[in-house]
Amino acid sequence: MRLPPRSRERGVIADKAVWFFGAALAVLAVWIGASVYFVLPPNVLSSESDVHKNLQLAFTTVSPQGWGFFTNAPQATEIAAYDAETMASLMLAPQGRVENLFGLSRAQRAQGPELAQLSEAVGQWHECETGQTREHCLAEASSLQPQKITVNLAHRTLCGPIILTTETFTPFEYREFDLPMHSIETFTTVDAVC
Repeated sequence: MRLPPRSRERGVIADKAVWFFGAALAVLAVWIGASVYFVLPPNVLSSESDVHKNLQLAFTTVSPQGWGFFTNAPQATEIAAYDAETMASLMLAPQGRVENLFGLSRAQRAQGPELAQLSEAVGQWHECETGQTREHCLAEASSLQPQKITVNLAHRTLCGPIILTTETFTPFEYREFDLPMHSIETFTTVDAVC
């Protein structure tokens, strides 16, 4: 049985569409694979040639890959806040806590900009000496004269005398040792005016 000319034309057009879609999909797969390969840090597959470096620069510029936009580096310092009298944490994070409705509440996200503004306004930070425990550093901070700081934000979570600290995570390599999750690097005491 022979197909009418119109049906044959539709079949040819459908074949062309399938081939075009397949070619576009192949080009996209090659592009994604190359962009991931060229933005990886130096590894066994990397080359020191100028061509490789130029391609790496081009792909990093045109289609950067990475999660740096979404997350902080695990080695980065964090700012934390503690009550100056009880030394209890004033942090509303992590998001998965019951108080934060297991991540549904976004109120704790407002604390980041507030902490950033408070820490920028601090005049003097004090070093937490190597070997000092977290409790010792917090006790030393609570004995300091607080610096009065005013932050103009609509949503305030930190008011009154508080201890601000910069902390680093304990590296994952030391997970088998009995160490705290964070180590205090520097500290200060502020009186956050609300």
